[in-house]
Amino acid sequence: MKPEETVRGRLLSVDIIRIAGLILILLQHMIGTKLLPSWISNIAIDYLPYLFYINYGRIGVWLFLFASGCSLALNDTEFSNLSDVKNFYKKRLIRIYPPYWVSLLFSLLIFNWVIPSLTVTDFVRWFSGFQIFFATTSIEITKVNITYWFVGLIVSLYLLYPLLFYVVKKHPNISLFSFFFISLASRCIMFYVFPVFGSGWDWFPTCRIFNFALGIYLIRRGLFPKAISNRTFAFLSTMSFYVYLVHFPIMCATNYENIGILFFLAGTIVFSVLLYLFDNAVKSLLFARSMTKKEGAQTIA
Repeated sequence: MKPEETVRGRLLSVDIIRIAGLILILLQHMIGTKLLPSWISNIAIDYLPYLFYINYGRIGVWLFLFASGCSLALNDTEFSNLSDVKNFYKKRLIRIYPPYWVSLLFSLLIFNWVIPSLTVTDFVRWFSGFQIFFATTSIEITKVNITYWFVGLIVSLYLLYPLLFYVVKKHPNISLFSFFFISLASRCIMFYVFPVFGSGWDWFPTCRIFNFALGIYLIRRGLFPKAISNRTFAFLSTMSFYVYLVHFPIMCATNYENIGILFFLAGTIVFSVLLYLFDNAVKSLLFARSMTKKEGAQTIA
């Protein structure tokens, strides 16, 4: 592989895992919306309790969270003071919210019939990304976009990351075992004690803390393939987040027999690229303003 074809700071294995996670999630949703032919069936391991039920989508989310933990640990960010923590939160929230807000407006445009039923509280919850934490009925979960529960989960894990990073760094093996049992206990508690929160064992942060922390652990311990990603895989991996944000309303709007999958793929590619370009423009603007403020502060000093 030529040097100019590699992407510094990115692992090929992590990018492939994230891309695979997206493909499995898309496959799950295409099966659920009948976009795929009926002969393509879902996987299911029926002898497990429902809170451990496995299908394509759940495997995909697991891979997504694992890859996120890996990616954050690869940055090797040190949290020596509160300023480091603050800067980390700022970068991660900027990474999530601008494209999420645009995709949420896009979902409202496609599913416009739900707008009259939304209250001010609904808008606040959905734009915060934490609507799933307040949902006690299936209607509240699916009101705008059923796939956006993931936003509240990943933001919660980002908020926990400095603590997880510190614990894994100081006590790697003990912490990993602890996170495993925390996840297991949390899933059981959410399933048996708090069933009012639909599928809480899937989206509550402590239920998912193990596979997120596992990514941090493996990177910190150096237990990963060292191959550096190339531009193609790095771009596809980056695009996976934007595809995730826009795919579901497009899938529902193009749910036509046979030809529908072509409209879905074309529409998803177009709108995810547009969201990617918008997000890059927003980040460039924010970065430019941040640099201007720093230069101004240095001039005053």
